[in-house]
Amino acid sequence: MECFNSNKDCYLVNTELYYNNVLQNIYPVTLLQCKEYCYKHPLCLEFVFTRGECYLIESSTGSESNSYYVSGKMECFYPDKPAEPYSSCYYPDIHFVGGDITTFSTSNVHECRDACSTNIECVVCT
Repeated sequence: MECFNSNKDCYLVNTELYYNNVLQNIYPVTLLQCKEYCYKHPLCLEFVFTRGECYLIESSTGSESNSYYVSGKMECFYPDKPAEPYSSCYYPDIHFVGGDITTFSTSNVHECRDACSTNIECVVCT
């Protein structure tokens, strides 16, 4: 399992979500501000952040690898704001490329998340 840079384990690093309807576009912002704007918007369930620009979206139709993007789903950060059709923020068998802090073995995803949560630079583990 691998950990990646930042302080949360719910970011989809190097991932651009496909979306049809942008609820709001905000510029310039940081990644953390983007996530918070999404949380505060009553219809926002997902966000896409790239190069200081934030897209608040209600739902995505898929995703693709893109090194300039970081996306997130509110259900992962805030379980009280669930997104459909996704039911968890675990992504089995997906390797997020780049930004590796360290590599180590754990027995399960919960141990990896626990290890990630103790490292301020860690965003996600796979």
